[in-house]
Amino acid sequence: MKKKVILSVLFSLLGTVLVAEEGLEGKKVLMVIASSNFRDEEYSIPRQIFERSGLKVTVASSKLDEAVGMLKKEKVKPDILLTKANFEDYDCVVFVGGVGAKEYFADASALKLAKQSYESGKVVAAICLAPVILANAGILKEKKATVWKDAAEELKKGGANYTGADVEVDGRLVTANGPQAAESFARKVVDVLKTVKDLEGRVAVVLVCEGCSAEKLNSLKEIFQKAGVEMVIATAKSGSVKLSDGNEEKAKSFSEVKKYNILVVFDAPDELVQDKNVLSFVKSASSKKECAIVSIGTGIKILIAAKVLKPKSKVVAVNDETLKETLKKEKIELDEEKSVVRSENLVTAKEGFEYKEFVNAVKEALSGKK
Repeated sequence: MKKKVILSVLFSLLGTVLVAEEGLEGKKVLMVIASSNFRDEEYSIPRQIFERSGLKVTVASSKLDEAVGMLKKEKVKPDILLTKANFEDYDCVVFVGGVGAKEYFADASALKLAKQSYESGKVVAAICLAPVILANAGILKEKKATVWKDAAEELKKGGANYTGADVEVDGRLVTANGPQAAESFARKVVDVLKTVKDLEGRVAVVLVCEGCSAEKLNSLKEIFQKAGVEMVIATAKSGSVKLSDGNEEKAKSFSEVKKYNILVVFDAPDELVQDKNVLSFVKSASSKKECAIVSIGTGIKILIAAKVLKPKSKVVAVNDETLKETLKKEKIELDEEKSVVRSENLVTAKEGFEYKEFVNAVKEALSGKK
C-alpha cells in the first residue's frame, strides 16, 4: 500500500514537471549566467518555475567551467558557451543578474543574442543589473523597463523609460530590479511566453500568379495567422492578381520585397515554373541566411526549375510519377512516410499537413541546423 502511495505521489510530481501548461508546449528558454558571481536566487527561482511550467531550460555562459553564485549557494555547470548559442533554438532568452552580469555589458555575443532574439519575435528578459545588457543592445529604446536602482542611469542612456518597478513588462520584454522580484519576474516571463505565437515576428513571402489556387492560399493565410507570421503575396509585377475563384489579391513585386524569413511556393502552374524572375528570386532566397524555403504540394516543381535542391536532400514523396522520376534523377531522397520533411533550410509538405509538425519544421529550418 505504501509503495502505491509513494508511486502515486511521484507520478503526480512528475506530471507537474513534464506536462507543459497550455501555450507553452515545446517551448524552450535559454538562461544566460555570468561565469562567476551571478545572483543565486535570480537563477534558481526562475529556473524552478520555468521547468514546473513545462519549459525546457538550457544554460549558457562565457565559460563551460562550473559557475558559482554570489551567495555561494548555487554551482552551475553551463550547457553551452554563449558564443555557440543560436537564438533560433529558443523561444525566450533570460539574462540572469548579479555583479557578474557586468561581463556582458559590452560583450558582442551577448548583445547580438539579445538583439537578434528580440528582432525575430522572441521573448527577452533580464533581472537585476542584466537589463543594462538589453539597453546596450539597443532594444529598450522607448520601452518601459526597470533595473537594479544603481544602474538606472545606464538604462536611461539606452533610451529606456525607466519605471523603478519591481517587474516591468513591455510587449515581449520583461525586466526586474533584483532578487526579491525573482519569483514574480519568472511568472511574468511565463505569462508572456503563453501569448507569443509559434513564429511571432516572421515574414513569409508567398509566390503567386494569375489563376493560382484561392483555396490553398486562404489555407496558408489561416496557418500563418495562427503562427503569428506576416504574409506578403509576391509576383513578378506589383498590383492585383486574380486567383482561381475570380477574386483579386494585392501583390508586391519581387523588387518591393525587402525583408522576409520564409519563402513559400504552394502552386506550380507553368507561368511560375517558366518565369525567369520567379526562379531568380527563389534562387536568391535559398542562399539567404536564416531563411526557410517552404514547398507545399506541387510547389516543388519551382524548386527543381530554380535548381535549389541539393543532391541527397530529403523531401516528401509526391504523387506525380513524372515528378518522382525527376527528383530521383536529381538524387533527391523521397520520404514515403512523413507529411512534412525538413532538410537544412528546406521544408517540403504534403497538402493537409499537421499544423504543429509544419511549424516545428519551419522553426528548425530557420535555425540553420543540419
